[in-house]
Amino acid sequence: LVAFGNCIGPRPHVEIEATKHRTNLFCLIVGRTSKARKGTSWAHVRCIFNQWDWRWCEKQIVTGLSSGEGLIWAVRDPEKSNHYADKSKADDDGIVIQDKRCMVLQSEFSRVLRVQRREGNTLSPVLRSAWHSETLTILTKNDPAKATGAHVSIIGHITQDELRRELRATDEANGYANRFLFVYAERSKLLPFGGRVDEQTMDELVKKLTQARQFGRQVEQVKFSKKARKLWRKIYIRLASETPGMLGAITSRAEAQVLRVSMTYALLDCSSVIRTQHLHAADELWAYCEQSAAFVFGASLGNPVADKILRELQNKKKGMTRDGIRELFHHNRDKDEIDEALMLLANSGF
Repeated sequence: LVAFGNCIGPRPHVEIEATKHRTNLFCLIVGRTSKARKGTSWAHVRCIFNQWDWRWCEKQIVTGLSSGEGLIWAVRDPEKSNHYADKSKADDDGIVIQDKRCMVLQSEFSRVLRVQRREGNTLSPVLRSAWHSETLTILTKNDPAKATGAHVSIIGHITQDELRRELRATDEANGYANRFLFVYAERSKLLPFGGRVDEQTMDELVKKLTQARQFGRQVEQVKFSKKARKLWRKIYIRLASETPGMLGAITSRAEAQVLRVSMTYALLDCSSVIRTQHLHAADELWAYCEQSAAFVFGASLGNPVADKILRELQNKKKGMTRDGIRELFHHNRDKDEIDEALMLLANSGF
């Protein structure tokens, strides 16, 4: 779904009020350990896509996500300014960046989470803008690169422990992680010689994807059928309900995620209309992503002080006094930190 959504480009969209939702998706595949065979799954997908769009596989799939400037440079606009002292750099031939599709494949996504927390790193705000397909720009004095019309998609692989460790703060999750679909993955069987899709099935998949790509690149605005509009109203009310804690923070874009996935399903069906079956499929996929997030993060609130207090309270039926809470942290937390944690616990219903 992520690969197809990137491959067909930024033209198809669903318009809600003044916002255009496109088919670029961000996905984190989470495994219990490094042996969840997350990379093996991508190898099968790439094999299929390579048969019907090898240019996209060769040119648009990138790795090594480390800075906002680097991502913008991969999809930058041609430079026509004269701020370069070296005139040979003044005119960008545009060969690399005529195609604004960018499929980021990051096998060790924990590195991305670590690097974006470094002081001065611009990756997080640029990724947020990229999910919205907004103009990507960073105002630097010497090299103000800009990218308009960028169509960025992300597939990241990470282990459960790494994700819990590197994604801690609720504010970070609320502004960043809710743009990702979290998909928990495990090995379903042990295959010493691997698995293989038979040629007939592979040929059928390639044929269907070729048709869907040709169709999807011609579509502009995707709309709902009458029945789908009625169903979407019901689904929307449920998706818009609030969930407390870390889980609520990272699933707070449920409506937009289901909308994008349902549009992708429709285009795979060579349909410019979202029908009820596409909404049902997207809703079921989101349910798995939501369950994956709940499994990974559990009852975490994203605030380390609040989380520690909650764990202690769950073991003390009679509760705790403020003096007991201060002793829990060996008096190393000030009053404001504890007050903020207690307010978060109260607002989350604990």
